[in-house]
Amino acid sequence: MVGLSDLLHLSDLNPSKRRVAVYARVARVWEFNKDNRLAHLDIVFIDAEGNKMYAEVGPGHADKFKTQLEEGNLCILRDFDTLV
Repeated sequence: MVGLSDLLHLSDLNPSKRRVAVYARVARVWEFNKDNRLAHLDIVFIDAEGNKMYAEVGPGHADKFKTQLEEGNLCILRDFDTLV
């Protein structure tokens, strides 16, 4: 279980950090389609400090997370890859 003291701000993320978790609000969600098929779900997250992060969820996981990633929802994000 992730405790509040274990959560990072989006500005603290970098590719060298593993097994981290952040607490952020879903600011915007949209589907990116290519050739009339879902290519990925696009999300913009914003944390308590106002930092923003763009993220993608691939088509294999989009249905699983689509209902949880509604605009305005607060989320604990974990088990993800950070790319620069």
